[in-house]
Amino acid sequence: LDGTYNVEVSIALDSYQTLRGCGRNTIVTTTTTALDIITATGGDGSEKVGILIADLRVDGTVGGAVNNDNGIKWTYVGRYSIMI
Repeated sequence: LDGTYNVEVSIALDSYQTLRGCGRNTIVTTTTTALDIITATGGDGSEKVGILIADLRVDGTVGGAVNNDNGIKWTYVGRYSIMI
């Protein structure tokens, strides 16, 4: 659904998962500092694959300030798609 979704913990995606919004009016954000909003973490030889993020925006600013966090952080991830 359209709207702003405030997350307080990372959204952790696994292989073959999709995170889909309803377009540019779907916003995933946080007010938590030191938070990577969307993550996927595999390992050497056990990479995460087949992940799709689509039809949403990620806003990693806290109170208008830019953080050193990541909106999307992949570790050992292959064969993914991000479609905005």
